[in-house]
Amino acid sequence: MVLNGKISKHKYWEIQAEMPSDLADLFGFNIELSSKRDHAGFRFEVELFRFIYFHLWIYDNRHWDYENDRWVVYENQSSSL
Repeated sequence: MVLNGKISKHKYWEIQAEMPSDLADLFGFNIELSSKRDHAGFRFEVELFRFIYFHLWIYDNRHWDYENDRWVVYENQSSSL
């Protein structure tokens, strides 16, 4: 199950919860906060007992231009990943 939506002009959220059969780890946990990169934002992920996967992602839909040190919006860019 995936739910997602728009927070503001360039900020989006996504929640995913599933029970895939191909998880690799018995337990996994990740918290990430990123900036100045493509789709920067906050990510929280949990994987339990090779049975349940959950993630929450709040991200920027823009891309980072490393050469000019600024955000870029491409004309044909979709609103979310």
